[in-house]
Amino acid sequence: GPVPAELVRRSPRAARWFRGDGSALRNIAIAPPPPGVDAIARVLEENFAFARRDARDAADFLRALLRYEPDARVSARRALDLPWLADGGDLVL
Repeated sequence: GPVPAELVRRSPRAARWFRGDGSALRNIAIAPPPPGVDAIARVLEENFAFARRDARDAADFLRALLRYEPDARVSARRALDLPWLADGGDLVL
């Protein structure tokens, strides 16, 4: 999703990476996925042969770790309890 405006405003490098109004990244055009489509899970399914449930759980895991606001990210301890790691899924290594 979009970078929160407050986070952009706090950055001393915002002018280098974001458009003047802070609404989008400079020089990078990223089309949002259609409504109701989980883009991360879709990539995992289509490009990496994840089962649907594993793709959804892995996408949730990644989103929890990659939140823009540090205070909103899960801790490493909490991440261990997220379904993708806790359940083990059907992945075979």
